[in-house]
Amino acid sequence: IKNCATLLHADGVLESAELSDAVKEIALPDVFTANGAGEEESAAVADSNLVKECIASGKLGDDLAAMVDLDKVSPGFGAEFIRQLLDSKPNLVLDAEVGWLQKDQYAALLCKLLYSEEPSSDMVKAEVDALLAIQTAFNKVSFPRAANGQALIEKTFMKLYEEDVVPQEGIIAWKDDLSESPGKMDAIVQLSQFVNWLEEEDDDEDDEDDE
Repeated sequence: IKNCATLLHADGVLESAELSDAVKEIALPDVFTANGAGEEESAAVADSNLVKECIASGKLGDDLAAMVDLDKVSPGFGAEFIRQLLDSKPNLVLDAEVGWLQKDQYAALLCKLLYSEEPSSDMVKAEVDALLAIQTAFNKVSFPRAANGQALIEKTFMKLYEEDVVPQEGIIAWKDDLSESPGKMDAIVQLSQFVNWLEEEDDDEDDEDDE
């Protein structure tokens, strides 16, 4: 099978799209794995370049959101945008008012990228990745608190929820995510009250649906 498929592919008789996933995996693993990895790398580079362009433009609100075509970016674009934004503007993390998550700032774009009332599994993953990027940014500055003692990461997650940037499904999935990430335990402790409230709200909605 491997020899036949290799010859047919090399001669252009059998295109990649015409091979079933099973045949691709068995017959031409090197060719198609390499192609897939190359496409992912190209998409990541394209995303990174567009993020740089968006941030450098100085645009905000709806003007910034208009720069991004959802059909031309990967699901991880939101997380990449947050990573680069908070790396280039670290003072945003220290803003006790969380002004950067207003709709006329960066929330319009992030809502476009991340929010769905009934998120798919891919969308939930994108939301989790975005929250992990925020968590990492707060970890770099040792999880600061506002003057009243409230953890700024809690205020940030609450703002994400209030502004319809990340729904409760995404925040709960972030809490349940088992992957290792810097500062996760500190973040969980500081967000425990808010996340517990979200989970109770989720349970109440499930009970209403059952009725």
